Amino acid sequence: MAERPESYRYSSYRAFIVSKAEGLIFRDLIWGMVAKGKKDGARSYREFVEAGLIEKLKNPFEKGYGGVILGGKTFIEEVLHQLNDQDLRKKEISHRRALGLKPFDIDEMVDFVSNYIKISREKVQTTFPYKGYAVYLTRKYTPISNKEIGRYFGGISYSAITKIGTRIKERMKRDRNLREEIIQLQERLSRVKD
Repeated sequence: MAERPESYRYSSYRAFIVSKAEGLIFRDLIWGMVAKGKKDGARSYREFVEAGLIEKLKNPFEKGYGGVILGGKTFIEEVLHQLNDQDLRKKEISHRRALGLKPFDIDEMVDFVSNYIKISREKVQTTFPYKGYAVYLTRKYTPISNKEIGRYFGGISYSAITKIGTRIKERMKRDRNLREEIIQLQERLSRVKD
């Protein structure tokens, strides 16, 4: 619609990036969200908008818990608390199994895999296939982004985290033992509730 935000004449943007008084626009609330004081409001707002133009947009569904809940751990726990078991048994509910679990963080997931397989946390974090199991389950049962998971597991890239999950799913189709082991892990997870 315009090359620069301030060039679009039907926007209030220009009123937010100049400090002089503007009769129609109440700017203090927005300026207060991006700056410490009113005098820095116009500059901070411009920087905020321009940073958004430069940065690559993030997919908001990347952090979706159970495929449907977006938010932090506290919010996810509140939503899960409001869901009852009868609702989760309905066939039309997507990701029923994942929604029946309490959200985990990465440390809890690594501890879970470590305790289940009976190996050290360090081995789970550094050795395949255990690292792959932990990555797969963390992606599936936590609200944590692939980027954060990669950082936790030693700087693995976002795309590598996705590939690990895909490879495990493919291997599960071919390898009955792996499939049974992952299913057992998932069943144990479903019993680890509040």
